[in-house]
Formats: sequence, C-alpha cells, structure tokens
Amino acid sequence: MYSFLDLETTGLNSILDEICEIAIVVYDKDFNFKKEFRALLKTHKPIPEDVSLIHGITNEMVQDKPYFSDISDTILKLLE
Repeated sequence: MYSFLDLETTGLNSILDEICEIAIVVYDKDFNFKKEFRALLKTHKPIPEDVSLIHGITNEMVQDKPYFSDISDTILKLLE
C-alpha cells in the first residue's frame, strides 16, 4: 500500500503551528485507488489572515470541526 499525505497549517515555519487540514489518499501496490480521507481541523489558535490567503482555509470554516487529537486514531489506522 502507498499513502500520500497532504497538510495545511496555521503558519509557514513555526514548530508551534497546527494542522488545519489533512488529506490522505491510499493506493494498493499496483496503484489502484483504495481510500481517501480528508478533514478540516479546529485549531487552538486562530489561523492568521495572511495564511488563509495561501490555502483558503478560514477560522469560520474550522470552528465546528474536530481537533487533530480527536481524529488521530483514525489517521493512524488508515496509515498502518
């Protein structure tokens, strides 16, 4: 299996930035599509406006979404 992972974050280069979107696509060994997972994630700190201009994700879009810790088990199982 091959998994491709894409993240969007609340900043550009800080270790304190948080993930605000995660996408995973899984293919089998012959590169046949198997699964897709995508989620917007609520963050503990606001997404700065200049960062929202880059990825298009706003604070309003994530306000009712789960935190990363709420879905981390699901992500780990998907990537096993």
